[in-house]
Amino acid sequence: MIMYALLIALCVLVLRFVAFRYKVYRTVGHLPGPPVNFLLGNTLELVRYDTQVFFEKLMEYFQRYGTIVRLDMLNKVWIIFSSPHDIEQIISSNEFNRKSMDYDILQEWLGNGILLDYGNTWFSNRRALTGAFHFKILDTYVPVFEEQADVLVRKLLDAGGATVDIFPMVKLYTLDVILETSMGVRCRAQLEDSDYVRAVTDLTHITFWRMYNAMGFSDWTFRLTKHYQTYRKSLQINREFTTSVIKQRRAELLAAGTSDTTRPEKGRLSLLDILLRSDITGRTFSDEEVYSQVNNFMFAGHDTTSSAITFILYACAKHPDVQQRVYEEIAAELPDGEPVTQQCVNNLKYLEQVIKESLRMFPPVPYYSRHIDHDTTQGGVRLEKGSTIVFGTYMLHHNPEYFPEPDQFRPERFADGETKRNPFAYIPFSAGSRNCIGQKFALNELKTALVKILRQCKVELPDPDFVPKMKMELVLKPVNACIRQPDLKQLQQLHQRAFQLVLGKLLADAVPAAGTERNVRVRVERLRVACPLEPVRIESFRVGKVVVAVVHGIDIDCHTGAACDTLRQQFRIFRGDAGYHRDGPTANVNVSTSSRISSSVKGLPSMRASSSVSSSARFRLPNVSSSFRTSTGASSSFILRLLSIIPSVNCHDFFTSSSKRRLVRYACWVLWPSPSIPTPIAVSQIMPSVSSFSSGNTFTASADRPVSVSSLAQNASACRLKTGTKFSNILK
Repeated sequence: MIMYALLIALCVLVLRFVAFRYKVYRTVGHLPGPPVNFLLGNTLELVRYDTQVFFEKLMEYFQRYGTIVRLDMLNKVWIIFSSPHDIEQIISSNEFNRKSMDYDILQEWLGNGILLDYGNTWFSNRRALTGAFHFKILDTYVPVFEEQADVLVRKLLDAGGATVDIFPMVKLYTLDVILETSMGVRCRAQLEDSDYVRAVTDLTHITFWRMYNAMGFSDWTFRLTKHYQTYRKSLQINREFTTSVIKQRRAELLAAGTSDTTRPEKGRLSLLDILLRSDITGRTFSDEEVYSQVNNFMFAGHDTTSSAITFILYACAKHPDVQQRVYEEIAAELPDGEPVTQQCVNNLKYLEQVIKESLRMFPPVPYYSRHIDHDTTQGGVRLEKGSTIVFGTYMLHHNPEYFPEPDQFRPERFADGETKRNPFAYIPFSAGSRNCIGQKFALNELKTALVKILRQCKVELPDPDFVPKMKMELVLKPVNACIRQPDLKQLQQLHQRAFQLVLGKLLADAVPAAGTERNVRVRVERLRVACPLEPVRIESFRVGKVVVAVVHGIDIDCHTGAACDTLRQQFRIFRGDAGYHRDGPTANVNVSTSSRISSSVKGLPSMRASSSVSSSARFRLPNVSSSFRTSTGASSSFILRLLSIIPSVNCHDFFTSSSKRRLVRYACWVLWPSPSIPTPIAVSQIMPSVSSFSSGNTFTASADRPVSVSSLAQNASACRLKTGTKFSNILK
């Protein structure tokens, strides 16, 4: 009897499935798309593809079938639109307000947050959360973006000329940012491994895997996979961590009252703070609701931003002229050492064009999908209840009707005065009522990260013909986003040889005119010769009894081949297609003896020196005032100093910031306060042979003591300045 019942039930299921397949075939089978099997649709074809191949096949379908494509995947049907007119109607209609069933896989992790809610619940939450993204609150997040970007830059600089996969590094950066801004927690994901960071990474990976793998569609089949136990463990870690932070923060706010003096950063509210304060949101959220909203924000702002940054860096590496122009705009707007501000970010118009063009070519969210909960018609297509309607952002952004030569990277498409286009032809953050609530947050984060990276690093491709592979999940991701900086080791060897030749030329030219003294004293500070991209250049001047020389193009404590920011500012260095050229410095040099005789030499910053028994000099550069003293004693001596040129109002902040590694370019200043050395002395006779040294070490050598500059340059170790060291003390 039981067997007959099971057989009847099975027959009913088969008949219902056949009826469903017939209905699908009758209603959408005529739409453009790949050939279908009556019972299985396109399942047998699509199930063989991973997300990378699936993305490539989807692009092939749109090229073959046009702006409407049908995909039949057994138990669900996708109708994909890529016409701005159709997308406008879909987005503007309240009929398509609910996310598709594909997002249901996120439910257990994200709960009923703003990403998955629909109807009146979604509308209420959206209105309550709008205040969290007010521009005054967003302004307070810029220091967080900058601080975490400094960590990312430091890791990139440490990689030197090695080829790196940039995407995982950027993902950790965005995770640091999103956790600090959403929950007020510093997890140091870029520097330390933790259970929570691993949990979030695993949850994201497994969730996307479930969406595009037949074994992951159903909870029943998912339990049979190797990912299930990892998913459950990661889900538990995430809930325990987030819940503990919420409870602790709620207790702090209740204890502090409305004054909220417990915030770690005065004036900065995390999303968690805002959700817990009804005076801002206009309603009270339960702990479970707060948990869902925080996780929604973390999920939506994590992978999308890291994808965007990665593809923008790829575009800059692929197009050096674009990278060059972005660099020049950043350097002009933001002097080295100055903090990034919201006003600075807003002024970077060309960078904004580059970002927009990259978001066009590589939209972080390649498609948006909606669930159809009743029969309707769209674009002349009959849509059955239960179907999924998709608008393909990637396909839309590559429509040649609105973007001629869509595969060409052209930031000028978004310049002011360009031809106006249909506003629904470009929707990287979606549009309509369900557009991305955090798009201004994301753009500020993008710009700040790119300012910090491109200000200090020059990125290039490991191969000129390198093209990243892409895979399509909920987020468009690069499979192999490899970039690198110039190979520093080879350039450093060339530079060390150039340094020997230049310094030798300097001494050969200047020493004969200086006098008869044979004893030489050499003082070196913070020397680590790296590599310039521009050629080393020397200038020497004789003013009265003092010979002043400057060697341009020496990197010290510099781990990148990026352009010289500080010299570019102080000596008007400009980067052009033909390389580097200079208009030359315009400041004056004033030198005085004991009777304060002064004269001027065009080409150097202001300088004042005394040739008395105790010799001193003062350099005053634009935006910086620094001084140093050297005691020469009764007899004259030769002093070699490597002095920093730092375009910062507050040099103390520069040298005491232990958390920030800044790109510093130096010039080499050589002073002779006495006319007494009689014969030319080769460079090998002046520089001592040492394996390492630290700031302030003084070496004395005479003409009969052979020394080598190459060994000094090759073996020198950079001096680390301790926090609290003042600029004036460093130079004494």
